[in-house]
Amino acid sequence: MSEEELKLIGDCLGVNIYHAIKSKLKKDKKLPKEFYRNYFCLQDLKSYNEYNFREPYYTLFMNLTLKGYTDSFDKFGNKIFYVTDLGIEEFKKEFKIQVKCN
Repeated sequence: MSEEELKLIGDCLGVNIYHAIKSKLKKDKKLPKEFYRNYFCLQDLKSYNEYNFREPYYTLFMNLTLKGYTDSFDKFGNKIFYVTDLGIEEFKKEFKIQVKCN
């Protein structure tokens, strides 16, 4: 899992991976037993202009979906991505590796 993918899955689950890596506090280096959220909303890509900064997120999410780590559905013209059980397990493994190496 790339650094960008790890951060994006963390964003979906409400975990700030960068903060966990840099923090010196033990409590910041542990994942919660249950994640309080599991979604990431992208507005309709058709409405974006050339200055859209969310388009790279769409490409990352498509790669994560191909790996089976995320899935999506449409709601009110937006694309809602969520992390699958496989994605959560991989995130937990990568989190432990990334947090302990610093």
